[in-house]
Amino acid sequence: MHELALRTDPLQFNLVPSAARTALRNLVAEGEKYFGSDRALRRYAIDPDLFGPEAFQEARRMDSRFVDDGDITPHSI
Repeated sequence: MHELALRTDPLQFNLVPSAARTALRNLVAEGEKYFGSDRALRRYAIDPDLFGPEAFQEARRMDSRFVDDGDITPHSI
């Protein structure tokens, strides 16, 4: 058991940074989707008083209402 523990600890250590990098990469991609261009800002027109998790939550909520036809805006729903 001790040998197994010695071998799995480094594997677990290597997985954590990888998982953190993946989570960060996904968060950045999601940020670009919702806030990364003028078109995205128009499409997801988030209340400027919202920021951080609240802004993402609102963008996700609005995203779930869209059918991707290219030019739909929140104001046209």
